Amino acid sequence: MRRLRTGYIVIKTLRYSSWPLLALVLTYVVTGYIMSGQLKLGVDPKTALTIHKSLHIPLLTLFGLHALGGVYLAMRRRRWINW
Repeated sequence: MRRLRTGYIVIKTLRYSSWPLLALVLTYVVTGYIMSGQLKLGVDPKTALTIHKSLHIPLLTLFGLHALGGVYLAMRRRRWINW
């Protein structure tokens, strides 16, 4: 059985977390504009506020996962860590 390298796992994590993160950020921005009344998409501001508030935890989780992976790879590239 082959042992997976840490770098391979981190790269896959970055790739798989980027698309849901993009969708969450776009949804977060759009609901913010709907709440402020600058965008009309057939969604009332109360529903937009509910969606907007429910995105905090998933957004922070995915962003943290994505950012930590990028920082890890940058530190390895500069040879600050060797594992």
